[in-house]
Amino acid sequence: MEAPFERLLDRLRLQEGTEETAAPVAALVADSYVPWVVGVGERRGVPVCFLFPMAAVFLSAYYNFDSLPSWLKEQQPDAGATSDKPDQKIGHYISSLASSSIMLSDLKPLILSERSMKHILASMSSIRRAQHLLFTTMYELEASVIDSLESLLPCPVYPIGPCIPYMTLENNHTKSNGEATKLIDYLTWLDSQPEKSVLYVSLGSFVSVSSSQLDEIALGLTTSEVKFLWIFRDQSTKVRELVGNSNRGMILPWCDQLKVLCHPSVGGFLTHCGFNSTMEAVFAGVPMITLPLFFDQPVDGRLIVEEWKIGVKLRDSTDKDRLIRREEIATAVKRLMASDETEIKAIRRRSLEWKEVSRRAVNKGGSSHRNLTSLMEIICSSKCTKTDS
Repeated sequence: MEAPFERLLDRLRLQEGTEETAAPVAALVADSYVPWVVGVGERRGVPVCFLFPMAAVFLSAYYNFDSLPSWLKEQQPDAGATSDKPDQKIGHYISSLASSSIMLSDLKPLILSERSMKHILASMSSIRRAQHLLFTTMYELEASVIDSLESLLPCPVYPIGPCIPYMTLENNHTKSNGEATKLIDYLTWLDSQPEKSVLYVSLGSFVSVSSSQLDEIALGLTTSEVKFLWIFRDQSTKVRELVGNSNRGMILPWCDQLKVLCHPSVGGFLTHCGFNSTMEAVFAGVPMITLPLFFDQPVDGRLIVEEWKIGVKLRDSTDKDRLIRREEIATAVKRLMASDETEIKAIRRRSLEWKEVSRRAVNKGGSSHRNLTSLMEIICSSKCTKTDS
Protein backbone atom coordinates (compact mmCIF):
# COMPACT_ATOMS: atom_id res chain seq x y z
CA MET A 1 0.00 0.00 0.00
CA GLU A 2 2.83 2.41 0.74
CA ALA A 3 4.22 2.65 -2.82
CA PRO A 4 0.85 3.41 -4.51
CA PHE A 5 0.14 5.96 -1.78
CA GLU A 6 3.46 7.68 -2.45
CA ARG A 7 2.69 7.79 -6.18
CA LEU A 8 -0.68 9.40 -5.46
CA LEU A 9 0.98 12.09 -3.37
CA ASP A 10 3.50 12.68 -6.17
CA ARG A 11 0.67 13.26 -8.63
CA LEU A 12 -1.03 15.68 -6.25
CA ARG A 13 2.22 17.58 -5.77
CA LEU A 14 2.69 17.94 -9.54
CA GLN A 15 -0.83 19.34 -9.85
CA GLU A 16 -0.21 22.06 -7.28
CA GLY A 17 1.55 24.36 -9.70
CA THR A 18 -0.47 23.56 -12.82
CA GLU A 19 -4.10 23.96 -11.79
CA GLU A 20 -5.73 26.88 -10.05
CA THR A 21 -8.02 24.54 -8.13
CA ALA A 22 -5.21 22.32 -6.90
CA ALA A 23 -4.08 22.68 -3.31
CA PRO A 24 -1.11 21.25 -1.43
CA VAL A 25 -1.68 18.25 0.80
CA ALA A 26 -2.18 19.82 4.23
CA ALA A 27 -2.25 16.64 6.32
CA LEU A 28 -2.38 12.87 6.13
CA VAL A 29 -5.18 11.22 8.11
CA ALA A 30 -4.69 7.49 8.58
CA ASP A 31 -5.86 4.63 10.74
CA SER A 32 -3.29 4.11 13.48
CA TYR A 33 -2.98 0.48 12.33
CA VAL A 34 -1.29 1.69 9.14
CA PRO A 35 1.90 2.81 10.92
CA TRP A 36 4.01 3.38 7.81
CA VAL A 37 2.05 6.56 7.03
CA VAL A 38 4.02 8.46 9.66
CA GLY A 39 7.23 7.78 7.73
CA VAL A 40 5.65 9.14 4.56
CA GLY A 41 4.65 12.29 6.40
CA GLU A 42 8.13 12.75 7.85
CA ARG A 43 9.82 12.40 4.45
CA ARG A 44 7.45 14.91 2.85
CA GLY A 45 7.11 17.36 5.71
CA VAL A 46 3.36 16.76 5.97
CA PRO A 47 1.71 16.42 9.40
CA VAL A 48 0.15 13.05 10.20
CA CYS A 49 -3.17 12.70 12.03
CA PHE A 50 -3.63 9.17 13.28
CA LEU A 51 -7.19 7.98 13.88
CA PHE A 52 -7.49 5.45 16.71
CA PRO A 53 -10.73 3.49 16.13
CA MET A 54 -10.99 1.90 19.58
CA ALA A 55 -11.51 2.96 23.18
CA ALA A 56 -8.94 5.40 24.55
CA VAL A 57 -8.31 3.11 27.53
CA PHE A 58 -7.20 0.39 25.11
CA LEU A 59 -4.52 2.68 23.69
CA SER A 60 -3.48 3.78 27.17
CA ALA A 61 -3.02 0.18 28.31
CA TYR A 62 -0.76 -0.77 25.40
CA TYR A 63 1.06 2.57 25.30
CA ASN A 64 2.08 1.71 28.87
CA PHE A 65 2.82 -1.90 27.96
CA ASP A 66 6.20 -1.88 29.70
CA SER A 67 4.43 -1.22 33.01
CA LEU A 68 2.43 -4.45 32.86
CA PRO A 69 3.70 -7.44 34.87
CA SER A 70 6.40 -9.51 33.19
CA TRP A 71 4.58 -12.81 33.81
CA LEU A 72 1.66 -11.59 31.71
CA LYS A 73 3.90 -10.62 28.78
CA GLU A 74 6.07 -13.74 28.89
CA GLN A 75 3.40 -16.43 28.96
CA GLN A 76 2.83 -18.63 25.93
CA PRO A 77 -0.50 -19.49 24.28
CA ASP A 78 -0.13 -23.21 24.99
CA ALA A 79 1.33 -22.91 28.46
CA GLY A 80 -0.69 -23.17 31.62
CA ALA A 81 2.12 -22.22 33.98
CA THR A 82 0.69 -18.79 34.72
CA SER A 83 -2.91 -19.86 35.20
CA ASP A 84 -2.54 -19.52 38.98
CA LYS A 85 -1.70 -15.82 38.75
CA PRO A 86 -4.48 -13.66 40.23
CA ASP A 87 -6.43 -11.42 37.90
CA GLN A 88 -6.01 -7.74 38.74
CA LYS A 89 -7.16 -4.36 37.51
CA ILE A 90 -4.64 -2.75 35.18
CA GLY A 91 -4.68 0.33 37.39
CA HIS A 92 -2.56 -1.69 39.83
CA TYR A 93 0.30 -1.36 37.32
CA ILE A 94 -0.62 1.80 35.37
CA SER A 95 -1.27 4.69 37.76
CA SER A 96 -3.04 6.83 35.17
CA LEU A 97 -5.68 4.08 34.91
CA ALA A 98 -6.16 3.72 38.66
CA SER A 99 -9.93 4.19 38.39
CA SER A 100 -10.37 1.88 35.38
CA SER A 101 -12.37 -1.35 35.64
CA ILE A 102 -10.24 -3.05 32.94
CA MET A 103 -8.62 -6.30 34.09
CA LEU A 104 -5.36 -7.96 33.04
CA SER A 105 -7.45 -10.83 31.69
CA ASP A 106 -9.06 -8.42 29.21
CA LEU A 107 -5.65 -7.88 27.60
CA LYS A 108 -4.47 -11.48 27.78
CA PRO A 109 -5.95 -12.77 24.45
CA LEU A 110 -4.04 -10.15 22.48
CA ILE A 111 -0.84 -10.56 24.44
CA LEU A 112 -0.93 -14.28 23.65
CA SER A 113 -1.11 -13.49 19.93
CA GLU A 114 2.41 -12.74 18.70
CA ARG A 115 1.14 -11.37 15.39
CA SER A 116 -1.38 -9.03 17.02
CA MET A 117 1.10 -7.77 19.58
CA LYS A 118 3.71 -7.03 16.93
CA HIS A 119 1.15 -4.95 15.06
CA ILE A 120 -0.09 -3.14 18.15
CA LEU A 121 3.37 -2.24 19.43
CA ALA A 122 4.35 -0.96 15.98
CA SER A 123 1.28 1.27 16.07
CA MET A 124 2.18 2.57 19.54
CA SER A 125 5.66 3.45 18.27
CA SER A 126 4.24 5.33 15.27
CA ILE A 127 1.74 7.24 17.41
CA ARG A 128 4.70 8.74 19.29
CA ARG A 129 5.83 10.33 16.01
CA ALA A 130 2.45 11.67 14.85
CA GLN A 131 1.48 15.34 15.02
CA HIS A 132 -2.17 14.73 15.98
CA LEU A 133 -4.18 11.82 17.39
CA LEU A 134 -7.92 11.44 16.78
CA PHE A 135 -10.20 9.14 18.75
CA THR A 136 -13.57 7.79 17.68
CA THR A 137 -14.63 7.87 21.32
CA MET A 138 -16.05 11.01 22.89
CA TYR A 139 -14.53 12.92 25.78
CA GLU A 140 -17.47 12.42 28.13
CA LEU A 141 -17.24 8.62 27.91
CA GLU A 142 -13.54 8.44 28.83
CA ALA A 143 -12.72 11.81 30.36
CA SER A 144 -10.09 10.69 32.87
CA VAL A 145 -8.29 8.51 30.30
CA ILE A 146 -8.28 11.30 27.71
CA ASP A 147 -6.93 13.74 30.30
CA SER A 148 -4.10 11.36 31.22
CA LEU A 149 -3.21 10.77 27.57
CA GLU A 150 -3.02 14.51 26.94
CA SER A 151 -0.24 14.75 29.51
CA LEU A 152 1.43 11.51 28.40
CA LEU A 153 1.50 11.75 24.59
CA PRO A 154 3.82 14.09 22.67
CA CYS A 155 0.96 15.19 20.38
CA PRO A 156 -2.48 16.72 21.04
CA VAL A 157 -5.45 14.36 21.22
CA TYR A 158 -8.91 14.96 19.78
CA PRO A 159 -11.84 12.73 20.75
CA ILE A 160 -14.33 13.36 17.93
CA GLY A 161 -16.88 10.56 18.34
CA PRO A 162 -19.36 9.22 17.75
CA CYS A 163 -18.07 9.23 14.16
CA ILE A 164 -21.35 8.56 12.40
CA PRO A 165 -23.50 10.34 9.78
CA TYR A 166 -25.73 11.77 12.49
CA MET A 167 -27.11 14.56 10.32
CA THR A 168 -29.09 12.02 8.27
CA LEU A 169 -30.71 10.37 11.26
CA GLU A 170 -33.48 12.73 12.26
CA ASN A 171 -36.66 11.11 13.51
CA ASN A 172 -38.34 11.10 10.12
CA HIS A 173 -35.53 8.96 8.74
CA THR A 174 -35.68 6.14 11.27
CA LYS A 175 -38.51 4.34 9.51
CA SER A 176 -38.68 2.91 6.03
CA ASN A 177 -41.17 5.54 4.82
CA GLY A 178 -42.94 2.98 2.66
CA GLU A 179 -39.97 2.10 0.45
CA ALA A 180 -40.75 -1.33 -0.96
CA THR A 181 -37.63 -3.21 -1.96
CA LYS A 182 -36.13 -6.44 -0.74
CA LEU A 183 -33.22 -4.45 0.66
CA ILE A 184 -35.42 -2.70 3.21
CA ASP A 185 -37.92 -5.44 3.98
CA TYR A 186 -36.45 -5.54 7.46
CA LEU A 187 -37.31 -1.86 7.97
CA THR A 188 -40.88 -2.51 6.90
CA TRP A 189 -40.97 -5.37 9.39
CA LEU A 190 -39.55 -3.14 12.13
CA ASP A 191 -42.18 -0.52 11.34
CA SER A 192 -44.86 -3.05 12.22
CA GLN A 193 -43.40 -3.95 15.64
CA PRO A 194 -44.25 -2.33 19.00
CA GLU A 195 -41.84 0.23 20.41
CA LYS A 196 -38.66 -1.24 21.96
CA SER A 197 -39.89 -4.80 21.42
CA VAL A 198 -37.16 -6.07 19.05
CA LEU A 199 -33.70 -7.34 20.00
CA TYR A 200 -31.05 -6.58 17.37
CA VAL A 201 -28.37 -9.30 17.17
CA SER A 202 -25.01 -8.91 15.43
CA LEU A 203 -21.65 -10.49 16.21
CA GLY A 204 -19.71 -8.40 13.72
CA SER A 205 -18.40 -8.93 10.21
CA PHE A 206 -16.15 -11.83 11.19
CA VAL A 207 -18.06 -14.24 13.38
CA SER A 208 -15.61 -16.31 15.42
CA VAL A 209 -17.93 -18.34 17.61
CA SER A 210 -18.19 -22.10 17.39
CA SER A 211 -21.04 -23.80 15.59
CA SER A 212 -22.25 -25.16 18.92
CA GLN A 213 -22.35 -21.64 20.36
CA LEU A 214 -24.30 -20.40 17.34
CA ASP A 215 -26.78 -23.20 17.92
CA GLU A 216 -27.19 -22.14 21.55
CA ILE A 217 -27.72 -18.52 20.52
CA ALA A 218 -30.39 -19.54 18.02
CA LEU A 219 -32.18 -21.72 20.56
CA GLY A 220 -31.82 -19.09 23.27
CA LEU A 221 -33.42 -16.44 21.08
CA THR A 222 -36.28 -18.77 20.23
CA THR A 223 -36.78 -19.77 23.87
CA SER A 224 -36.89 -16.13 24.99
CA GLU A 225 -39.97 -15.48 22.84
CA VAL A 226 -38.61 -11.98 22.20
CA LYS A 227 -38.74 -10.69 18.63
CA PHE A 228 -35.33 -10.31 17.04
CA LEU A 229 -33.45 -9.19 13.94
CA TRP A 230 -30.24 -11.26 13.60
CA ILE A 231 -27.52 -10.25 11.15
CA PHE A 232 -25.56 -13.35 10.26
CA ARG A 233 -23.41 -13.37 7.12
CA ASP A 234 -23.16 -17.14 6.92
CA GLN A 235 -26.74 -17.99 6.02
CA SER A 236 -26.55 -21.38 7.71
CA THR A 237 -29.54 -23.60 7.04
CA LYS A 238 -28.98 -25.25 10.43
CA VAL A 239 -29.35 -21.95 12.28
CA ARG A 240 -32.47 -21.19 10.27
CA GLU A 241 -33.88 -24.61 11.10
CA LEU A 242 -33.23 -24.06 14.80
CA VAL A 243 -34.97 -20.70 14.72
CA GLY A 244 -37.80 -22.20 12.71
CA ASN A 245 -40.46 -20.38 10.75
CA SER A 246 -41.66 -18.29 13.66
CA ASN A 247 -42.65 -14.74 12.78
CA ARG A 248 -40.79 -13.60 15.89
CA GLY A 249 -37.49 -13.16 14.10
CA MET A 250 -35.61 -12.33 10.93
CA ILE A 251 -32.15 -13.60 9.92
CA LEU A 252 -30.38 -11.53 7.27
CA PRO A 253 -26.82 -11.29 5.87
CA TRP A 254 -26.70 -7.48 6.13
CA CYS A 255 -28.58 -4.41 7.27
CA ASP A 256 -28.03 -0.70 7.78
CA GLN A 257 -27.01 -1.17 11.40
CA LEU A 258 -27.19 2.46 12.48
CA LYS A 259 -30.64 2.89 11.00
CA VAL A 260 -31.79 -0.30 12.74
CA LEU A 261 -30.39 0.78 16.12
CA CYS A 262 -32.10 4.15 15.78
CA HIS A 263 -35.45 2.56 14.90
CA PRO A 264 -38.03 3.04 17.68
CA SER A 265 -39.00 -0.65 17.72
CA VAL A 266 -35.46 -1.74 18.71
CA GLY A 267 -35.03 -2.04 22.47
CA GLY A 268 -31.81 -4.02 22.88
CA PHE A 269 -28.60 -5.12 21.16
CA LEU A 270 -26.85 -8.49 21.57
CA THR A 271 -23.35 -7.50 20.49
CA HIS A 272 -19.78 -8.73 20.11
CA CYS A 273 -18.69 -5.35 21.54
CA GLY A 274 -16.76 -4.04 18.54
CA PHE A 275 -16.07 -0.38 19.27
CA ASN A 276 -17.88 0.97 16.20
CA SER A 277 -20.98 -1.02 17.11
CA THR A 278 -20.65 0.09 20.72
CA MET A 279 -20.53 3.77 19.78
CA GLU A 280 -23.51 3.37 17.45
CA ALA A 281 -25.51 1.80 20.28
CA VAL A 282 -24.51 4.64 22.61
CA PHE A 283 -25.63 7.17 20.00
CA ALA A 284 -28.94 5.34 19.54
CA GLY A 285 -29.54 4.94 23.28
CA VAL A 286 -29.92 1.16 23.00
CA PRO A 287 -28.89 -1.01 26.00
CA MET A 288 -26.67 -4.00 25.26
CA ILE A 289 -26.12 -7.67 26.05
CA THR A 290 -22.37 -8.21 25.75
CA LEU A 291 -20.67 -11.22 24.17
CA PRO A 292 -17.07 -10.09 23.49
CA LEU A 293 -15.07 -12.41 21.24
CA PHE A 294 -11.52 -11.14 20.64
CA PHE A 295 -9.10 -8.20 20.16
CA ASP A 296 -10.38 -5.06 21.95
CA GLN A 297 -13.86 -6.46 22.55
CA PRO A 298 -13.28 -7.73 26.14
CA VAL A 299 -12.19 -4.19 27.05
CA ASP A 300 -15.28 -2.69 25.40
CA GLY A 301 -17.55 -5.20 27.11
CA ARG A 302 -16.09 -4.24 30.48
CA LEU A 303 -16.69 -0.54 29.75
CA ILE A 304 -20.29 -1.16 28.69
CA VAL A 305 -21.24 -3.18 31.78
CA GLU A 306 -19.04 -1.88 34.59
CA GLU A 307 -18.16 1.73 33.76
CA TRP A 308 -20.93 3.12 31.59
CA LYS A 309 -23.47 0.68 33.08
CA ILE A 310 -25.58 0.42 29.93
CA GLY A 311 -25.62 -3.33 29.47
CA VAL A 312 -25.61 -6.82 30.94
CA LYS A 313 -23.01 -9.47 30.19
CA LEU A 314 -23.27 -13.02 28.91
CA ARG A 315 -19.56 -13.57 29.55
CA ASP A 316 -16.27 -11.71 29.79
CA SER A 317 -12.56 -12.46 29.43
CA THR A 318 -12.48 -14.63 32.54
CA ASP A 319 -14.70 -17.28 30.92
CA LYS A 320 -14.22 -16.59 27.21
CA ASP A 321 -14.02 -20.27 26.27
CA ARG A 322 -17.15 -21.33 28.11
CA LEU A 323 -20.15 -22.45 26.07
CA ILE A 324 -23.05 -20.19 26.97
CA ARG A 325 -26.19 -22.28 27.19
CA ARG A 326 -29.51 -21.39 25.61
CA GLU A 327 -31.10 -20.96 29.05
CA GLU A 328 -28.57 -18.25 29.97
CA ILE A 329 -29.12 -16.48 26.67
CA ALA A 330 -32.90 -16.60 26.98
CA THR A 331 -32.73 -15.31 30.55
CA ALA A 332 -30.46 -12.40 29.61
CA VAL A 333 -32.64 -11.47 26.63
CA LYS A 334 -35.89 -11.55 28.60
CA ARG A 335 -34.27 -9.64 31.44
CA LEU A 336 -33.01 -6.79 29.26
CA MET A 337 -36.09 -6.58 27.07
CA ALA A 338 -38.94 -7.18 29.50
CA SER A 339 -37.81 -6.97 33.12
CA ASP A 340 -39.03 -4.24 35.45
CA GLU A 341 -36.27 -4.78 37.99
CA THR A 342 -34.53 -1.69 39.29
CA GLU A 343 -31.13 -2.47 37.71
CA ILE A 344 -32.58 -2.91 34.22
CA LYS A 345 -34.62 0.28 34.51
CA ALA A 346 -31.42 2.09 35.49
CA ILE A 347 -29.59 0.60 32.48
CA ARG A 348 -32.32 1.83 30.14
CA ARG A 349 -32.29 5.27 31.75
CA ARG A 350 -28.51 5.60 31.49
CA SER A 351 -28.60 4.47 27.86
CA LEU A 352 -30.95 7.34 27.06
CA GLU A 353 -28.79 9.75 29.05
CA TRP A 354 -25.67 8.74 27.08
CA LYS A 355 -27.70 9.14 23.89
CA GLU A 356 -28.32 12.78 24.75
CA VAL A 357 -24.69 13.32 25.76
CA SER A 358 -23.43 11.85 22.48
CA ARG A 359 -25.75 13.99 20.39
CA ARG A 360 -24.70 17.12 22.21
CA ALA A 361 -21.05 16.15 21.65
CA VAL A 362 -21.37 16.07 17.85
CA ASN A 363 -23.66 19.07 17.53
CA LYS A 364 -22.29 22.58 17.10
CA GLY A 365 -20.53 23.67 20.27
CA GLY A 366 -20.28 20.13 21.64
CA SER A 367 -16.98 18.59 22.75
CA SER A 368 -16.40 16.50 19.62
CA HIS A 369 -17.48 19.32 17.31
CA ARG A 370 -15.09 21.72 19.05
CA ASN A 371 -12.22 19.24 18.84
CA LEU A 372 -12.69 18.63 15.13
CA THR A 373 -13.05 22.36 14.46
CA SER A 374 -9.86 23.05 16.40
CA LEU A 375 -7.93 20.44 14.43
CA MET A 376 -9.15 21.81 11.10
CA GLU A 377 -8.15 25.33 12.10
CA ILE A 378 -4.65 24.15 13.01
CA ILE A 379 -4.25 22.25 9.74
CA CYS A 380 -5.58 25.14 7.65
CA SER A 381 -3.34 27.59 9.47
CA SER A 382 -0.32 25.39 8.83
CA LYS A 383 -1.25 25.06 5.15
CA CYS A 384 -1.60 28.83 4.76
CA THR A 385 1.76 29.40 6.43
CA LYS A 386 3.48 26.97 4.04
CA THR A 387 1.75 28.54 1.02
CA ASP A 388 2.76 32.07 2.04
CA SER A 389 6.36 31.04 2.57
